[in-house]
Amino acid sequence: MTALVLAQEREYAFVTYRIRPMSADDIPVMTSWHYPPPYDFYDPDADEDDLAELSDPSRWGHDYFTAVNEQHEVVGFFQFRLPEPGLVIEIGLGLRPDLTGIGLGRSYMTAGMDFAREHWCREAFQLFVAAFNRRAIKVYERLGFRSVEELRRFTGGEWRDFVRMEYPRSAETLGAAISARSRSERR
Repeated sequence: MTALVLAQEREYAFVTYRIRPMSADDIPVMTSWHYPPPYDFYDPDADEDDLAELSDPSRWGHDYFTAVNEQHEVVGFFQFRLPEPGLVIEIGLGLRPDLTGIGLGRSYMTAGMDFAREHWCREAFQLFVAAFNRRAIKVYERLGFRSVEELRRFTGGEWRDFVRMEYPRSAETLGAAISARSRSERR
């Protein structure tokens, strides 16, 4: 996917993301990422269970995928959980620390959602975001997600506040998406 984004120097640049199955070569790259506080609990190696899951080859290409740029550099990852039955895909994601906060969030998330739509034919998404992460929440809201629940989750060795967000914004929109999917499957 190609997207027009505002780069750090305030110049416009095109960014193309290619999403592919995660591989063993990606893990050392991702575990070298370290976010500044308070985002440091997002470090890929901050939670043993999360790191074990990320490093499990049986999950690569099933629910863990790597995002690379035009130069084939690893820029992030996506995790897609497909709870059955249902139409909702749970999205987990990470963007390389030096690429956060410079206007790439919307295009990056859109690339992940488009990938999920193409591969699993789903139109409804949910995600969990740290409640303090207003920057990410703002990106998700601009994409049409809405906050539906506040909850606590144990991660990185402690309990943290999270917000569960859903897309599309309303049951009517979800109903329309399901109807459109049903019509296209009948053709």
